[in-house]
Amino acid sequence: MGERSQIENCRGIVCIGDSLTAGFGGGGSSYPKVLESCLRTGGDSLTEVVNLGVNGEDSITILGRTGALPFCLSESLILRQDGYPAELKLHSPITPEICPLVYGNAGLERVRLTAEDGRVAEGSLSREGGYFFGERLCFRLERVRAAMERREKADGRVESGGTAALPASSEGSDAEAPLYFPAGTQLIPRAAWAYRDYIPVILMGANGQYETLEELLLQHETLRRFYRDPAGRYLILGLHLGSAAEMREAEEQFQERFGAHFVNLRAYMSTQGLADAEMEPTEADCADMQKGRMPESLLYDGLHFNSRGYELLGKLVYQRLQELPER
Repeated sequence: MGERSQIENCRGIVCIGDSLTAGFGGGGSSYPKVLESCLRTGGDSLTEVVNLGVNGEDSITILGRTGALPFCLSESLILRQDGYPAELKLHSPITPEICPLVYGNAGLERVRLTAEDGRVAEGSLSREGGYFFGERLCFRLERVRAAMERREKADGRVESGGTAALPASSEGSDAEAPLYFPAGTQLIPRAAWAYRDYIPVILMGANGQYETLEELLLQHETLRRFYRDPAGRYLILGLHLGSAAEMREAEEQFQERFGAHFVNLRAYMSTQGLADAEMEPTEADCADMQKGRMPESLLYDGLHFNSRGYELLGKLVYQRLQELPER
């Protein structure tokens, strides 16, 4: 029987973001991996840690990938269930056209579309054609769930005794009939039903898709409200870019909005990072820290952490999760 640490009554922790969450530049390390290691070392062998970070994702596609603001079909779609991938175009309710990156398919390993007649198509997203130029985002049907037996909750979870799965290729059943999806049909990713009760840890905004600070705050608010940890726990990690003067307004606004749930990552890394990593600062590090900037010794490039930086971040998240207030 596994044991839990101080993070009580937690089904799991879902780490949401872009390449900073995926671990780009870490040489195989990422902060979710470090967080999981801290949990195991602390005696917690049960809490799952999920990495939903994908390189290059912006804030809009992160919202869609989690299911907090689902992608929608821009055009109607007909699936004839021949197994051939069907091209689709997606948009977000707050932007006319998007294309989620599927480098790792994190959270999009399986997706659902509900047809006009109520049948639910389950399948996967893929890219077909040329790399970057000429490639198409496609849906590959894997199975169909019958409408008459569907007892799916609004958040995507299926109650006991729910839908009957019909193989896409089955003969003599409703699974043979084409499925029609009108424009505007929501594409529900696996992340929306698999991790919604987990504690979210959010690090997004480095790749844009917002015009103002208030838009970015609202996107974070939308994402954190989507999750249903029983104790209302979540963490929002501030961006580590810029100097103290450059980031002051944003950090003050995030602190005011999210309180103890906000982690000022830039402030921590620029004041305590090297000491906690037991590293001697270089001359360049000292110059950075005097301005409240992230020291370059903890960076792989101008944006991404190196392995030491990810280690610090994972340990910091572990510590702050244990300190979170419960509602």
